[in-house]
Amino acid sequence: MATRVPDRSVADAARSRAERRRATWTGGVARSFAAAEDADAEFWLQATPEERFEATIRAALESLALRGDDGSVPRLRGSAGGVRAA
Repeated sequence: MATRVPDRSVADAARSRAERRRATWTGGVARSFAAAEDADAEFWLQATPEERFEATIRAALESLALRGDDGSVPRLRGSAGGVRAA
């Protein structure tokens, strides 16, 4: 059985994704739950409001997908707490 060699464009795309991850991802080792909670809090304190909002939306959509809910996205009831367009 012959071994299939990946297409060069596939390999280039994978290499490009890996380079982007190395440039933007950070990590470390938490030696305790308290250290992990501190690192988590620091991460979210450094995030912009837009990044926190986007993460919330992504988490909600992932939750719906994991439940197998293919219906429409749930909406806020009534007013959204005084949010106004600029």
